[in-house]
Formats: sequence, C-alpha cells, structure tokens
Amino acid sequence: MRWFAWVLALISLSQFAGTIHAELPADIDSEDLRPGLLTTYSDGQSKSPIVRLEPTIALNWAANESAHPSLSAKSATVKWEGYINLFRAGEYRFEAELRGKAKVTIAGKSVFDATVTDAQSKLIRGPSVTLPAGTVRIIAEFERVSGAAQFALSWAGPLFRVEPLPHDFVGHISEQILPAFHQHQSAEAGRLLVEEHSCLRCHKAGDAEKAMAATLVDRQGPNLSQVGKRVYAGWIEKWLANPKALRPNTVMPKLFRDDEIGAAERYAVSRYLAGNQPLKPEPGRKVQDIIRSSIRGQRTFVITGCAACHANGVKPEENATEAVYAAGVATGAKAQYALGDVGSKTRPDKLAEYLQNPLAHHPAGRMPNMQLNGQDAQDLAHFLCKDRDESIENELSETPRLDPKSIWDSHAKGVDGNLAKRFESANPNEKWNLLGARLLVTKGCTSCHAAELDGKALPAIDSVAALSSVRQNNSDGCLSEKPTNKSPNYSFSPAERASIQKFLADGFTGAGSPASAYSARISFKRFNCLNCHQRDGEGGLSTELQNQMRQQETAENADHVAPPTLTGVGHKARTSWLRDVLVNGKRARPWMNLRMPQYGAANVGHLPEAIAVHEGIAPDDSMVQPKLDTAKIEAGRQLIGKTGFGCISCHDIAGIANSGTRGPELTTTNQRVRYDWYRRWLEQAQRMVPGTRMPQVFVNGKSLLPTVYDGNPDPQAEAMWAYLSLGANLPLPEGLEPPKGLVLAPVKKPELLRTFLNGAGNKAIAVGYPNGMSLAFDCQQCRLAFGWSGNFLDASPVWNNRGGAPAKLLGPQFWTAPPGHSWLVSGSRQAPDFSPLAKDPAYGADLPDGQMYRGPMSVKFLGYALDGDGVPTFRYRTLGASGSVATISERATPIRRGAAAGVLREFTVDGPTGESAWLLGGTSNDPPSLASLAGDPQPIDLKPGSAELAADSQMIVLKSGNGLQALLASGTPNGSKWHLQPKVGGGWSAILQIPPAEKSRSFRLLLWAIGKDEPELLKGLNP
Repeated sequence: MRWFAWVLALISLSQFAGTIHAELPADIDSEDLRPGLLTTYSDGQSKSPIVRLEPTIALNWAANESAHPSLSAKSATVKWEGYINLFRAGEYRFEAELRGKAKVTIAGKSVFDATVTDAQSKLIRGPSVTLPAGTVRIIAEFERVSGAAQFALSWAGPLFRVEPLPHDFVGHISEQILPAFHQHQSAEAGRLLVEEHSCLRCHKAGDAEKAMAATLVDRQGPNLSQVGKRVYAGWIEKWLANPKALRPNTVMPKLFRDDEIGAAERYAVSRYLAGNQPLKPEPGRKVQDIIRSSIRGQRTFVITGCAACHANGVKPEENATEAVYAAGVATGAKAQYALGDVGSKTRPDKLAEYLQNPLAHHPAGRMPNMQLNGQDAQDLAHFLCKDRDESIENELSETPRLDPKSIWDSHAKGVDGNLAKRFESANPNEKWNLLGARLLVTKGCTSCHAAELDGKALPAIDSVAALSSVRQNNSDGCLSEKPTNKSPNYSFSPAERASIQKFLADGFTGAGSPASAYSARISFKRFNCLNCHQRDGEGGLSTELQNQMRQQETAENADHVAPPTLTGVGHKARTSWLRDVLVNGKRARPWMNLRMPQYGAANVGHLPEAIAVHEGIAPDDSMVQPKLDTAKIEAGRQLIGKTGFGCISCHDIAGIANSGTRGPELTTTNQRVRYDWYRRWLEQAQRMVPGTRMPQVFVNGKSLLPTVYDGNPDPQAEAMWAYLSLGANLPLPEGLEPPKGLVLAPVKKPELLRTFLNGAGNKAIAVGYPNGMSLAFDCQQCRLAFGWSGNFLDASPVWNNRGGAPAKLLGPQFWTAPPGHSWLVSGSRQAPDFSPLAKDPAYGADLPDGQMYRGPMSVKFLGYALDGDGVPTFRYRTLGASGSVATISERATPIRRGAAAGVLREFTVDGPTGESAWLLGGTSNDPPSLASLAGDPQPIDLKPGSAELAADSQMIVLKSGNGLQALLASGTPNGSKWHLQPKVGGGWSAILQIPPAEKSRSFRLLLWAIGKDEPELLKGLNP
C-alpha cells in the first residue's frame, strides 16, 4: 500500500507508551500498517539505545561513524521490526550490499543470512524463497564488525526486478511503540531546538560536554553590520519590543523590558543599528507601474515556491512538538513562516537586492537564494511590500527622557577603558549610539549576530551561565515558564520546553561520533525540504498550493508543477549532480518556474554524500560509459526518436524543447543519474514513482521494439545511454517537431536567409539543408562561422514588432570555427599566426564602441552562386602582405555519420602565383594527435615544438571541449602540408599549406565534430 498522506501526531501514540507486547501477531490487515519500521540502535556502551522509525532497511557508516552522534563507532547492533506487505505469493529473493553480520526473517522464514568481514563491502545474494501473500512479520538484524559498516537490503519478486526495499511495502503497528521511542523523539526535538536557537553560542560547553557539543549544528544569526541600510529604524525598534508579535515562528527572543528603561534600551540599539543615514522611503514612482509589478510578484510568490514556506496569519501550534523526519508523521506542506507586514520593514528596492543574495546577510541559509532574476526579484519585492502595519513608523521614536548614562552604568562592567572614556566625553546623540553598541554585547546579540563599532567586530558576551550550569538548573533562565527581565524570553511552549530539558539532561552524554546519515535526515527537517518534496511518504506540496501553481502556469507546464520526489534520490542521482543542484544552482528542468532553493555550501554542502549513505549506498561520482561505436549510437538514436520509443515526445533533447509536457533534458541523463537506477526506471517507472508520466519501456524483461538488438532490453538500454552520453552535439533523432514562431524550414533544397546571427555578425547568410543541419557564413569576415543541427531558424526576432534582433537558431551548434578570417597569403615557409586576424578590422573584425574603420580591407566578399541542388558556393578575396591576391570559392555542405556531425568544405583557390595560401583548419587547447584514415591512432612527435605532415595521408585530431574534431584533407595539390604548431598565448593550430601554382587549385577538407573524447568514434569517418 502506498503512503501519501499519513498524519500521525506523536500524542496519538502516547496511549501505547506504557504497553510492551511480548508477542505480536504473525500477520495483520494492511490497513493497520503505519509507516516505518521500529528500529533500535545500540552500541553496548550507552545507557539507553536509540529507538526510532526507519523507512526501510539501510545503513552505511564509515569506520569512525555511527547511526547517531551519541553512539560509539566501535560496535553496534541494529534491529528493524515490523511488517512487510506481500501483494503476491511466489518466489522472492533478497540481496544486500554488506559489511558486517546480517540476517532477515519474513513470515518466520530466513530469507537472508550472511557475514562479510573483508575490508570492502560485498554484494551478497540470498536464496530464492517462497513467501505467502499478505502483511507478515519482518525482522532484520545487523551486527557491526570492526571498521566500516554497510547493510543495504534489496529484493526481487514476482513481476519486478531487483530494487532497494521500498518504504511503502513495510511498516509497523501501533502496539510496537515503546516508551523509549517517545523519549528519543522528545530528545531529538529538543536537540533541534537547541541548534536552531543557538543555545551554545552563549552557554559554552565544558570538557565533559565538548564531544557531543561538537556534533551540534551551529546557526549564525543575520549580519547586523549594514542592517540600517535595508531596514527602517522604526521597524527595528518595534521588532526589539517583541519579535514574536511580528513573526510568531522566529527564534529571536524578547530581550528588553516593557517599561521605560526597556524602551530607552530599544531606542539606543535601534539608533545604533540604523546608522548615520537611516533608511528613508523610496522616492515616488508611477502607481500603475507598481501595481503591475506587484501583480507579477504575486504570481512569482506562488509559482517559484515561496508560498510553500511563507504565509501571513501563521501562528505556532500550542503545545505541539513537531516530529523530526522519519518519525512516521506526514504533514504535507506547512507554510510556517509568517511574512509580516514587509512594507513596514523595508523598501522594495532594498528587498529586491536582498532576495537576489540573501546568504550575504543570512549566512545560516534559513532564507535561501531562490535564483530570481532582477525583474522577478523587483516584482516579488513590490508584492511583499504592499502590506504595511500602520502602527509601525519608518522613523525612530522620540529621544527618551532618560539619561543614557543611567543605563550605561548598569552595563559598564567589563567595558573597554577607552570606550568608557569615549562615552563620558561624547555628546548626547553619540552617547545613545555608544549605549546601543554596548547593549548589543551585554544583551547577548553579538553571540549570534555580527555587528561592528568603528569597523571592528563587537565581542560576544562572556558572562552567562556555562552549559553545565544550565543542564543542572534547566528550569531557570531562558527555560523558565516566566523568564525574568534578565533572561531572554523565547516564549517556548510547554512541549518545546520539555523537549529541550530532556535533551539537556541526556543529550550531552555520548561518544560524539560523526554520523553522516543522521545529518542528512535532520537536514531535511532543518531546511524544510519536505515542504516541497515528498520523501518516503512524508511531505510534498499541498493539493491547494499545487492547484494555485497550475492556475498561474502556462498550459504546457500546468500538468507538472511538483518537484521531484526525494524518495531514493541517493540511489538515483550521481553525487556530483546532487552537489551541482544543491550548491551550484543546476536544474534538470530549467523551464520550471518552481525553483530549487540555494542554501549555501556551508549549510548543505555535506548532503550529496550524506544522502547516499543515509540510503545505505556509497557516494558515487563515477559515470558509467559503455564502449561507444557507430552502430550502438545509431541504434540509440533510433530508439530515442519517434520511430522508436518516442522519448522526444515528452523530453527536451540537445536544448530543443518538445511541444508537449516537458520532461528533463535527455542529453544530461548520464550526468544526472546512476546507470542502475536508469535501468530500473526503464522497466518499472510506475513502481518507483507512482503516477509518473514515464511509460514502461520494457515489460516483463522484454522490449516493445523487437527490430533493434532482437528486442533484448539490455543492449537497447545501453545503446540509448551511449547515444545520450554524446551530449548536446549528438546526432538528432528522427521526428522532432518544429517549434512555434516564424520558422523557416528547408524541404527539398537548402533555404538561405541573409540576417543577423550571434557569432556570425550582422552580415550573415544562414543556410538550412534538408538533412536537418545548417551552416552560417559571415560575409564581413569572409568565413564559415559555425554549424548547427535540428530545425533551421526562427525569424520572429528579425521580423516581429520593430525587428532588428538576431534570428534564433533552432538547434545546438555542433561546430564553431576559430575566430577571425581563416585564410592568409604568404611567401614564407613558416606557417603564419592567425591570432591577430580575429581583432583586425582590415579582416572584417568589428571595432569596439561602434567605431568606424576607414582603412584598406584585406578581405572582400564577392557573393555566392547556387548550383542545381540549391547549394551555395561562396566567393571571397584575401590579400597578402605583399599585395598578392587569392580568390577563394567555397562550397560547404553539412553531413552526419554515426556520432559525428561534419562539414564537407570544397575549395577552389585562384592565385597567388608566387606565394602559398594558408588555411586555418582548427585550433585546440591541447596538443593535437593523429589517426589513420581508418581512424586508428598514429604516432606523432611534437617535441621539436611543431610538426609538418603530408596533407592527405592522415586524420588530424583536435580536442574540442569534451569532444574531438577531426580534419581530413583530400585531393590537395602536390606539396600541400599540415603544419601543427603552438599558438601565441597557448594552445595549438592546425594550418593547411596550399603551395603556389600557375592555375586554380581545388581540394576538399572534411571536418568532423564528435561530442565525446572517444577515439573509437573516429573509425569509419573517411568516406
């Protein structure tokens, strides 16, 4: 049974807390099953074991790690107990990646029993066993051996292939819950509260507590150094009076009394933080502009995901302790952070700046960067700032009647002598400022917040009770039901106070072991990941919010607004991809308006590895790369296209969007996911993510396409993976739909358009060929500029509205020529340096800032002619330094063969009679290599610093990004040579020398571009 909306408050479990059932029923009704297996961790040393609910059976600890910081890494026993729902009777087989001793029994039968003590874990396969249908008992036990530990249980059964044991097939019944479970949950809630309220920033741990204290996550408060430039002084003063009155879920305590002294102290701190130039209201703007921006901002607030965490009117639940992830509670999205009346706090322009880089001010990452562009941030800021609390003034209140010295004296203990003298001699206004700075220290503000005086950091308070004292008197001070004026008032609920007290009593006794898996599960809670994502049956966007998002989305995206599930994401995603998503802003679905928040590497940088070990597997940055060959890639291309499985009907490919509901970009598949997950996904996607639009490609181990590899799923899956691994330069599949817009599409003959093209200038000729490939010629620099595959051009930017914008390429570029004109004429035997031509206006290069070049030109475009097939031959002239002239005719046609995209360039060179013509064939950052015409590697000696080679006898191979370029000259005149030589400033050039002659010289240069650095793909390219 799948778990989507279990709501199981901890208080509802308490009725079973005092009951221990010596014997549980062998089988139960599946409707009685609750999420999670009751799991007990023990190290044989701690006073009490860790008892919690786990979604499945998986662990992976390094030699120095344990399941929980309090447990020792030297030894461990683990026991999972509950029930497993077997839908069908039949043969099952269990296997595990194992290091240690493990056994599993189901319905009283042993299904797995193995021991691995080797240095590395091993995959152990258990025997096939016959199990009955029904919801039956499962018990798994693990014992650690010295060193690292791993136990990740998988299974296979009737009609499904091997998979990690899913969370939604296992669970527990209420009768299993013991008092130890509640005690641990309370302590864990207390631990999280202690971390989030930064208790140890004031109350320092002693020697006996340091081991466990070091395992707590530190939370730094917002930086106050420049807060007055972005927040109104009047709001700061109101905030300090009672933070929870403005934001009920804040962790900021109330620090100031409600009497005259408290008001004066708040005035002093607010005045100091506001600085010499406090924030003033923004100059007036057109009301209609603000209204339009605010309307757009309201949409941004919903569709980017802000509404998943933020809402107005939010109040904390009375006497409620929220369960930490995997405690068996599924709440759905909970917008628990009140926005307040943001317009009373700041201006739209300041808020927009903040929204684009909140980590600069809030380094703890609780407010993440939502990857908003400037317009989105401005619109959102206008929407948020439209709400104001009229009781909050922008300016400070009137100067208090109290003498600031009367307050200073009560806070002067320990103050720096120079600061004391400065206060005594200061004028009244400066005294209030200095008092504010001093109060930031004595009130404990600088224990959490960065603040400065005269450019120097203010010190943290050092006069509060040590942690050991707080633990002994955990009902006093901050934890008192009614804190005195001397203590911060956090307004803890009774349940929160009890949880903190429980943690203070027991939580600092233990080994202090690293616990990566534990850090992952707590991070899901700490950063509210389950407000958007669903994991193991918990969390996810609420139905109401999803409906709001759909109403605001475009029609083609409205069907899919929810983020991907986090269930099994460690098994799914490559570690490097998770890191890119979490800290580098990468997106598999960049077209989605819902954003992946960026919490900062310091806060979530550990998660890519921690999520994997939490699921019992090893972090894996390796990329599975099957051996590539032309036949395999062609098979993959066929399978991906419309005549195969039709993947491009839903997925983007090579940057080309499909015309319907959009799935992730296919060419990033091997960058994003692990091969074993991909292989399962093709066969049982609905089982892995119920409700997904992904169809079942392989059914019962058989392909739906018997014509490729005889319908064998394994080579078909490998072929698709190999094909997609070529990246954006792959040969495009059949059946791509033309996009919307003013699309030019060649049919039987090439289509030409003189237009503006980025990379080919404002005097470009775009040529689209019927084979789905296109070329761009730069008439100003007289060079073939680049080639692309896919559809031809969208001319809308050129012709629509006022026009004048470059035409849009409708496919990825597979080849780009080196910058600048590619021909030179020279009588020297040394190959010329082509580098200056890219910036030389005599060779067609643009001058900066719109300057005009009025000197003589060294190149001239002479036009083009079309042959009977409609293919253009471009003609241009280039001048040598001596005044000699070469006239070039170039006929270029794009071609495709296997994994390679190419351009056949057919040249005719007229003149000069006494000098060589030199063609820049290509460049590379790395030294070039050689291959035979058949594609086999050949030796090359570059030690002299360069090399000269016969033109037609081999293939010149250049590295190009992550791929290769291959140059094959044919039919060149006698004496033609390749010159491979270093470039000025680094890199290499491949330059073809065409010797002088009395008559025209014709030859061909075949250029191949391959998206992968795989020499095997060079074979078969020579026609």
